[in-house]
Amino acid sequence: MSLLSLFRRKEDVAEAGEYGCPHLIMVPTWDKPQDMGKEDRATGYRCYACAATLTLEEAKEARERSAIAL
Repeated sequence: MSLLSLFRRKEDVAEAGEYGCPHLIMVPTWDKPQDMGKEDRATGYRCYACAATLTLEEAKEARERSAIAL
């Protein structure tokens, strides 16, 4: 993750989604620190490329799209 991506505006993240970021590298997020590292307890995902926040359902759809593309 670049330093600039930490300071992106929400509008920039939305534009990245409009241009079709495939969300190939997703990092899980958790609400509780004790759940960290347990992917089945993830509450969402963040795309490493465009910094978009994805719900569990959106992450599942992105994985299915990338599997079909392979």
